[in-house]
Amino acid sequence: MKLRISILLIFLIAGITSALSASDNVSSNRIKRVIMLKGEKSLDVKVVFGAGTINILPAGGDTLLDALMYYIDANAEPEINYYIQGGKGYLEISSSSNNSKDEEDTNVNINSLDDLNKNIWNIRVSQKIIIKMQVEMGAAKSNFVFGKMHLTDLSIKCGMSDSRIDFSEENPVEMKELHIKAGVSKIRGRNFLNANFRKFVFDGGIGMYNFDMGKNIRQNADIKLTLGGASATMQLDEQTPFKLKVNDSFLSSVRVENAVKKGDFYKSYNYNENAKSLNIDTDIGIGTFELLVGN
Repeated sequence: MKLRISILLIFLIAGITSALSASDNVSSNRIKRVIMLKGEKSLDVKVVFGAGTINILPAGGDTLLDALMYYIDANAEPEINYYIQGGKGYLEISSSSNNSKDEEDTNVNINSLDDLNKNIWNIRVSQKIIIKMQVEMGAAKSNFVFGKMHLTDLSIKCGMSDSRIDFSEENPVEMKELHIKAGVSKIRGRNFLNANFRKFVFDGGIGMYNFDMGKNIRQNADIKLTLGGASATMQLDEQTPFKLKVNDSFLSSVRVENAVKKGDFYKSYNYNENAKSLNIDTDIGIGTFELLVGN
């Protein structure tokens, strides 16, 4: 069964990736939008993306939003809405309402896999104000680099996607919750401890997931992983203490490095209840989970 799941995933993800890499001919339809900071203290961001390529990156200077977006036709034309209320900014970026059934619909009219290559959103967001961000996407290739964004909450929901997520620099504020929900997906995460999260929740269906947590744990943090039909790896620095609880089945396999096991719990050799550490809880239905330590 694991072999069938892996083969299915490889074909689905390969279809997305090859379609998005097959051609350099982006659409001639484009939108350019720049919004400058006007004294906002915080920002709520919601991005609803259908199919194609989406990149979210840090903006420089006093720029709140710098967006350059290519789209196939009028049915896929992006809409950018922004307003300020009580010193707080509200930004929503979505596909055209002409093609939306409701706010949860992330579909656009894609006539062929080659059309995926022509629907490209490049979005840059401020690093100067506090941000709460929600991203929803369908069949997509995504690249998220959050840099020094002041993120207090981050939610990413992806359907059939190939995603890279990098907290390349430390988040200057505490993130209450980082929540990622994935369908048939491939995710490569880097430097997640830079997110400075209090809680990280990951719900993964059939997929391949790799989280390189990076270094420098900043606070006690809880991680909840729910895996179904997945192959998941978490990489920790050897200086990062952790306690891991595993709820698995006979259809799953688990490998943990640099730890001693007692019952359902693993504790790293350097774990100390009075020191900063990661408290990891995993539910594994079908699939594999590896917690690797060091290089």
